[in-house]
Amino acid sequence: MASSEVNKKEIFPKTSVVRRRKPRCTMTPEVCRRMTEMHAEGRSHVEIAKEIGCDRVTVGRMLKKLGVLKPRTNHIWTDDERRGMADLYAAGRTQIEIARQFGCREITVRESCRQFGVKLRPRGNGREFTSEDHQCIAEMYESGTALLVVAEEFHCSKKTIEKILRSQGVELRHDGCRFVSSECNEIAAMYEKGLSQDKIAKKLGTDEKTIARTLRRSGVPIRSDGKRHFTEEEQKEMARLYQEEEYTQSGIGAVFSCSQTAVYFILKKLGVKARPRWKPSF
Repeated sequence: MASSEVNKKEIFPKTSVVRRRKPRCTMTPEVCRRMTEMHAEGRSHVEIAKEIGCDRVTVGRMLKKLGVLKPRTNHIWTDDERRGMADLYAAGRTQIEIARQFGCREITVRESCRQFGVKLRPRGNGREFTSEDHQCIAEMYESGTALLVVAEEFHCSKKTIEKILRSQGVELRHDGCRFVSSECNEIAAMYEKGLSQDKIAKKLGTDEKTIARTLRRSGVPIRSDGKRHFTEEEQKEMARLYQEEEYTQSGIGAVFSCSQTAVYFILKKLGVKARPRWKPSF
């Protein structure tokens, strides 16, 4: 038994793993003041932690020590307190502001509003968009801006932007696509006529990946090489230029707007023997 234990120790030696701890953030008075200001602005604990460089649990603990964040307790709210929550909400205060003031959760504020018949505003800060906002949202979306970007600009959800666009009669693009259905059909028609993805992308001011993704969503089969297919006449012309006119493969590629590699494989397919790149001196 002893020999087996010795052999195991020799074969599997113990290795010491050094764990590196993250550097701690020193809570100076300036940091605490900045933390309090960000909390008063409505920033979340995660956002505060990222900016200061600490953990969100540390943020919550420090705010409780500073007396800014009241600890949650199993407090039984009286009718007067609940009525005060409902009155503040009816006056225009948000649920999170009332919850911070009373040291409770947002669901307690909502329950208090329902108890006293206060109608809850729609989510998304309860904002009512004007006709100018609707027009601006439609213009941003039609210019190619993504739904999430528009939603962040107007501080609302993606579904709210979709409802506004539908009310304005704007045709929605597919998820992750910057083109509407009519533009997708136009791209598919150009690709089927023989234009390459690169030429279509340059014409529309986008990149090849976007064009390829749009074609796949439209159900258009992608060509194997991603470029134009050469007809038999074009391939024979390549062979003639290479054999009779003694064009180089790069020169043929420049004539047919393709790469040297494409010319090489076409010549190989036709059984044309490639010329040596250098002539031996003996």
